[in-house]
Amino acid sequence: MKKCSVALVSLMIGWAPAAFAGTVDFEDQDYGLVAGNTLVVEVGGITVTFTGEGLQIRTLGGNFDSTYCQTKYLSTSGDSQQITVTFSEGVDDVTILNPINGTATAEVDEIAGNAYDSGDALLDSFSSTGDIDPLVGPGITRVTYDDVGGTGYVIGALSFNGPLVPCQPAAPAAPVPTTGSLGLWILIGLLLLIGLLGMQVRRRRTTAAN
Repeated sequence: MKKCSVALVSLMIGWAPAAFAGTVDFEDQDYGLVAGNTLVVEVGGITVTFTGEGLQIRTLGGNFDSTYCQTKYLSTSGDSQQITVTFSEGVDDVTILNPINGTATAEVDEIAGNAYDSGDALLDSFSSTGDIDPLVGPGITRVTYDDVGGTGYVIGALSFNGPLVPCQPAAPAAPVPTTGSLGLWILIGLLLLIGLLGMQVRRRRTTAAN
């Protein structure tokens, strides 16, 4: 019994619940400048705060919306100022969607990202033109994003403690036969049936003649 108790306690000490995985998009936000240049979002008990000069929710339109199934994106005035994201507790990883990556149009934006812990130590960084850009901790409490080379940038969505999976547009629905097309198929079927019957009659006549 004593050995079982020790084993159970050891197992409980070694076990830890999985970190909550959250995703932030901006579809629920109003278009335009964000009041106080600060956007606060609560996700699974974690407070995610976005700040930046001229922070705004904007649209891209056209192919961007259909490619990523969304209509609202986070940006700054001129699409070039730094955006800082802070978390109320440390997270294992942070990933953003860069929608302007050459997929929806030929335009490509390059974004630089940096991740820091609560002691302001640099944990990870990147400079990327890809669509999915991760920063890896653990213990990330602050990340910053910046324009590279004057390309400008926007953020389509952000995830933490888990991968960011871009929305995929739904496949177009199969066409439903209309009354006209259904009638055409019926007519074709009747013509084929008449043709088969005609062939059968000719065979019988030929056999009778022989």
